[in-house]
Amino acid sequence: MNVLIVPSWYPSEFNNVTGSFFKEQAECIAKKGVKVSVLAINSLSIIDVLKHPLKSNIFKLKHYCENNVNTYVVNVCSFGLNKTNLFYTIYLKIFEYYYKTIKVELGKIDVVHAHSFRHAGFACCKIIKNIPIIITEHNSAIILNKLTTKDIEHLKYSLEHSKTFICVSQSLKNKVLELTKVNKSIITIPNVISDRFKYNNNVKKNNTFIFLSVSNLIPLKRVDILIKSFWVAFKNRDDVMLKIVGDGNDENRLKRMIQKLDLSNKVQLLGKIKREEILNVYNASHAFVMVSEHETFGVVYAESLMCGLPTIGTRNGGAEDILNCYGGYLCRVDSINDISNTMLYVFNNYDRIDRLRIYENASSRFSENIVINSIVDVYNGVAK
Repeated sequence: MNVLIVPSWYPSEFNNVTGSFFKEQAECIAKKGVKVSVLAINSLSIIDVLKHPLKSNIFKLKHYCENNVNTYVVNVCSFGLNKTNLFYTIYLKIFEYYYKTIKVELGKIDVVHAHSFRHAGFACCKIIKNIPIIITEHNSAIILNKLTTKDIEHLKYSLEHSKTFICVSQSLKNKVLELTKVNKSIITIPNVISDRFKYNNNVKKNNTFIFLSVSNLIPLKRVDILIKSFWVAFKNRDDVMLKIVGDGNDENRLKRMIQKLDLSNKVQLLGKIKREEILNVYNASHAFVMVSEHETFGVVYAESLMCGLPTIGTRNGGAEDILNCYGGYLCRVDSINDISNTMLYVFNNYDRIDRLRIYENASSRFSENIVINSIVDVYNGVAK
């Protein structure tokens, strides 16, 4: 089978984390004997282009093959228009040009699999004819009620004109149906977690108990609430630390908060860590916590469970599907009392938590074999 995957965002020289789950999923699908190609059109900010004019290679088609995935990437400058109605038109023209450019090289395509309606899914439904199109939806703007009227029109068009529409969580599925009012079956398949993420009992952990959090440092992720909750729970202990991986516009404000709460020796902002190195950070930690306001899925929750870590999240739309299991703990959004008490509970009961059981439960839901088999089954169903 020959499959073309079209993600709405994808790892690049500017950010090797964003869209990393698309890349990992494509590589996992290729392991199943499927011939996989990727066409990714990345939208860059003006700042990125001005800072790195040569590195950005605007509108130049980059072609490479990695882990049996035939990949084509094009960087375009959005000029701040990427969330406007005009950018739909711009994206359509760009996509049509590069799709026609590589179509001959790809040969007969059996299935097109787009990730997110904005903008890849919509473009595929508009441009590609006589090939079944599958769309997997991930866009957090749907959950956050941040779609424009035109966005909703395009979401509805994508839902109606795709052969199969997949959502990564039940809450996202419910929201798509609510917004579009389309009477169509939507299936739920979670994001795949690479088999690299697995429980490793041989890793010796530090005597200091480490809570790990991985997220962008932006208001939506509520990192300030997490730091305050940690302070409430552990301000009088010296054997507990909070390590936070990620960067973002909130970084300076969070640094000031850490200093004000006298947590400089207990809370570390580690910055952005390369994707291939994050596994070591999970394995060096005792527990995971992310208390964001909204998530469409929450890949890091599933990754931490796959590493056998007791995992704390909030009822944010995505976490409920993932953490409704042994080793998963759900708190109310923005409740410092609830979050701090849950962190204390995990700390005080850690020796009684079965980490192998956490991993085995997560593996039965998110492992490569389980998730990719479900996706390939969908491919086989629509390609008949």
